[in-house]
Amino acid sequence: MNLAFTAHLQEKLSAFLEQPVFISATEPIAGGDINHSFLVKTSAGNYFIKHNSVLYGLDFFEKEAKGLELLASANALPVPKPLFHGQFHQQLYLVLEYFSKGETSTSFWHKFGEGLAALHRKTWKEFGLDHDNYIGSLHQTNQPSFEWSAFYFHQRIGKLIMASFKRGNWNHITSIGRKGCQENFLQYFPGSLLPSFMATFGQEISALNQTVYPSFTILQYLTVIVKWTWP
Repeated sequence: MNLAFTAHLQEKLSAFLEQPVFISATEPIAGGDINHSFLVKTSAGNYFIKHNSVLYGLDFFEKEAKGLELLASANALPVPKPLFHGQFHQQLYLVLEYFSKGETSTSFWHKFGEGLAALHRKTWKEFGLDHDNYIGSLHQTNQPSFEWSAFYFHQRIGKLIMASFKRGNWNHITSIGRKGCQENFLQYFPGSLLPSFMATFGQEISALNQTVYPSFTILQYLTVIVKWTWP
């Protein structure tokens, strides 16, 4: 972090903690490919800072903070507490509680598994969320649905399809065998799950289909997305 950004954070930490705070050192922390992350050592303790470009969206870290608060509300696993977020010139940043790395005990994975299971038992009345957020650097819509299949197609796969069309990525489609695509897609998604998705995206994709790749069906377009996004 440069000196100007460090001075800005020092000022914001002092205001947040309502006491003079002095930053003594910053250390980069590896991990992830979107944000720059740092351990910030101060006179008031250690903090975790992540920052990135405003190009991703001005509410990027606001939504991340909301997500962390939702995870913490399950009381299932330790979750770092978001303290505050802000903007410095063309950089957005998020300040969080810092978790130092401890020694892994023999019961770690057992306890982690129990915590993960408890987290997933925290359910909601619908699939989705009351606000949109991000998946990596991509904007992610979360309009609720009572059916997981409808939510997954409308808010996940379908959005990726349209984004791929807009970015001109569909020239890779010719490198994938049509028959193999269909077989792989049907292996992951039974045909019974497709009708609601087709109703929403069918006309728009079909219109693009006529001008881009007339010989491919909607099902084959969906298959390519699965091939690109599935591990």
